[in-house]
Amino acid sequence: MLRMRPAVEILRREFGRYPLARSKPFTDSRDLILMVQDESALDRRMRFVVVRTGQIVLSEEMARYLEHVSFDDDDAPTAVHPLGNEVSVAIDPLVRGGAPMVNGVPTEVLASLHRGGDSITDLARWYDLSEKDVGEAIAYEKTLAA
Repeated sequence: MLRMRPAVEILRREFGRYPLARSKPFTDSRDLILMVQDESALDRRMRFVVVRTGQIVLSEEMARYLEHVSFDDDDAPTAVHPLGNEVSVAIDPLVRGGAPMVNGVPTEVLASLHRGGDSITDLARWYDLSEKDVGEAIAYEKTLAA
């Protein structure tokens, strides 16, 4: 973190207090980020954007980060999607103490009821979820148990 601090301080002047928590710098201002990285002599392994085949692209790590976080209209992060944004399982630190959930229903509850014998179809109907959402919640809990 000490080696990243100079780059973060420069980005704060442009993007506010938490520049690494927003998606806008990485989607709209990659050229600025590249300049900041170069100006602050940020170690290659910690770079947010890189130049590949003449284009400024996200580093693999930053691309993975953006694939697992959703943002609101003000570009603030709202939830982490541990299995990726395309999966409905989300962790929102402001809802249910950050427990993993699907549309407000804790994944642990769905998985526990399923282990107890309730069908995915019944769980989907009872909690007003799609069967896909219930299946993803159960699959997520299985990955935690493994």
